[in-house]
Amino acid sequence: TNYRIYDDRVGETTRFTYRPDHEWYWFPQQKPTEVSMLKCYDSVTDGSVSRWSFHTACIDPTAPRDARSRKNVVVRSFVFF
Repeated sequence: TNYRIYDDRVGETTRFTYRPDHEWYWFPQQKPTEVSMLKCYDSVTDGSVSRWSFHTACIDPTAPRDARSRKNVVVRSFVFF
C-alpha cells in the first residue's frame, strides 16, 4: 500500500507485481456500442473472491498508423447488498 498524504486526508493506492497465475484479457474487436465493466474492489475478505481488479492500457503495435484513437469513459458506482 502506498499512502498519498494530502492536506485534508490520507489516501491509499495499491501496486501489484507479476505472478504467473494472473489473467489478462484484451478486447481488440470491441465496438463503441459495447461496454466493459470491471469490479475494482470487493469487501469480502475470506479468499472466496478476488478483492481487486487491476487494469491498464497499452499501445497496440499492430494497429494501423492512421487508426482512430479509442475513447474511455470512467463511471464509478457503489453497489451495496
